[in-house]
Amino acid sequence: MTATYLSYSADETSRPHRTPPADFWMGDLPVVSSGLDVSFDWAGGGVVTTVTDLSRFLRGLQHASVFRRSSTRDEMLACVPTPSSSGRLVGYGLGIRCVETSYGPMWGHTGAWGAAMFLFPRSDVAITGTVNGVFVSGPMQAQVMDAMAALESAGLLGTVSP
Repeated sequence: MTATYLSYSADETSRPHRTPPADFWMGDLPVVSSGLDVSFDWAGGGVVTTVTDLSRFLRGLQHASVFRRSSTRDEMLACVPTPSSSGRLVGYGLGIRCVETSYGPMWGHTGAWGAAMFLFPRSDVAITGTVNGVFVSGPMQAQVMDAMAALESAGLLGTVSP
């Protein structure tokens, strides 16, 4: 991962700031350009990255090449049943939500600031992206499932052996 860093790291050199962060909105308020302090995001990771790096991370997770020890990946994906915001039970591991879908397992996470990463390991499909909104995980997951349905309709959804 070449363009990823911790936003609130004490190490100034780890924050390249090659481009200014994109604004995101809370209702009619542009958060970044309004100068709001979002340092509370530190508890959520405070990771600044690109969709390319998110996809690279998911692929590394899929192929067990992210961590030195495979037991770390196993722990990350040991998903415990937890209620979603809609009340439905879904799995949650260490920073990864695990949901069983009609396309097999879906691993991923949505960020409070509109970022998303999803992996369907059985189909070898990674979907990453961002939207200019906050706390939009429900609609975003619906769009991901629509994208999977479109891939299946077009005959582009394969199956990978484990």
